[in-house]
Amino acid sequence: MGATQVPPAGVARTTFAELQEALDTAIAYLNALDARSVEAGVERTIEIPARGRTIAFDGARFISQFALPNFFFHFATAYAILRQKGVPLTKNEFMGPLGQ
Repeated sequence: MGATQVPPAGVARTTFAELQEALDTAIAYLNALDARSVEAGVERTIEIPARGRTIAFDGARFISQFALPNFFFHFATAYAILRQKGVPLTKNEFMGPLGQ
């Protein structure tokens, strides 16, 4: 499989329907990726500009030390803000179904 068109980022979504459409697009994009291409990314060098310098990661280190910690930081922060604003969320909404 050749290059796959990356869904646009940074587009404001103001309704749940727009958010659901963006999620559906992202899921379709991920499902269309070739497994060998994804696995090859483990060896790829990824450079992130940060505060006047560039931080280089190999793919595996990028996922474990940058992408996942960033994802969970933002996920937990959004969860806490929603709870603070009165949205009736429990730990189950955060953790998902356990033991399945």
